[in-house]
Amino acid sequence: MRQIRRQFLGPRDDFSRLRARRIKFLAAFSVLFPWSIAFTWLCMMLDEVFFAGYRRVRVRKPLFVIGNFRSGTTFLQRLLAQDEENITGLTTREIYVTPTISQRKLWSFLMFADGFIGRPFRRLLVAVEDRVLRRIPFHRIRLEEAEEDEGLFFYAWDSLFVWFFFPIQAVDFRYPWFDETVPRSRRRRLMRFYRSMLQRHLYVHGEHLRVVSKNPSFTPKIRSLMEVFPDARFVNLVRDPVELLPSMTNWFAYCWHYFGAPHDPYPHRRRILDIAGHWYRYPERVFAELPAQQARILRFDELISETSTIVRGLYATMDLTVSPRFAEILDDADRLPTKAAQTPSLAQVGLSEDDIDREFSDVRQRYGFDRVGARVAE
Repeated sequence: MRQIRRQFLGPRDDFSRLRARRIKFLAAFSVLFPWSIAFTWLCMMLDEVFFAGYRRVRVRKPLFVIGNFRSGTTFLQRLLAQDEENITGLTTREIYVTPTISQRKLWSFLMFADGFIGRPFRRLLVAVEDRVLRRIPFHRIRLEEAEEDEGLFFYAWDSLFVWFFFPIQAVDFRYPWFDETVPRSRRRRLMRFYRSMLQRHLYVHGEHLRVVSKNPSFTPKIRSLMEVFPDARFVNLVRDPVELLPSMTNWFAYCWHYFGAPHDPYPHRRRILDIAGHWYRYPERVFAELPAQQARILRFDELISETSTIVRGLYATMDLTVSPRFAEILDDADRLPTKAAQTPSLAQVGLSEDDIDREFSDVRQRYGFDRVGARVAE
């Protein structure tokens, strides 16, 4: 009995211990999540009956923006998402509420009907954004704004994000080393599932568009992604570890405290260092095997100082032309100051510069980071 308790509830001093916050989360999760998954899979089956043509949709030259958490991937994704003539990416609503074609058709009908009765549903959505989404720190989240689509893997219950809900799984956790540790059959199954979700998305928005997917958790999945998207493009954003590790540790800690009640204000520091180290070094190894136009490593401070030039170069690799409207957006992005995010210091999260030097001296030297570091990313 004690072994079972430790496995599912954690030891007495474990950060997944049962407290009021944790009990509330588990109660809501056990009620809402199964219904959400069941309804989504039902709609997936309906897609096969009524919208089977989505399987003929080709996902051409998708761009995957990868890198460690807190390295500026959101900035690039949302900048590119403003080019609605060429680019598409999944929004928060499309990931977590309407991932299937059938659900999106139903959503469109509800929005249409809502307009005839005074739009109470829309007002409810605004209230949810104000009371829940707008209070989430680190980066802005809106229902209709582009977001990282790692959340799609919830519907297969095989996602890095599961770790935020159930951190006890860190005892046997291979996901951050996906290409190297996850069995090939499982990797192929997940990648085919992900491709089918992107096909559904393009079926609704238009096959002519290029998918831009911003996903830090895709950093260890490059080879797996290449198997199903052989013409994919990759941009790996890197940020000085001195700045990244406090921000990344703070982000992970926020998630664990939001869903539970850890003793340690910044849990799993050792595991986070290991993940960051692999995610810094793995893309470089894989990119060395790819054509130059297919993969690029980019410092975030270079992106914000040469935004227009860099984005135009990315468009060339995707065989896209920058429209006059998007050119104006790029020019404005070059002129706008970058907002600095508030992040704790190394000492505040239980790390030191000696830790960074010991773990990441090769990374800092390779990318020319100094002690001042790059400008703070979103």
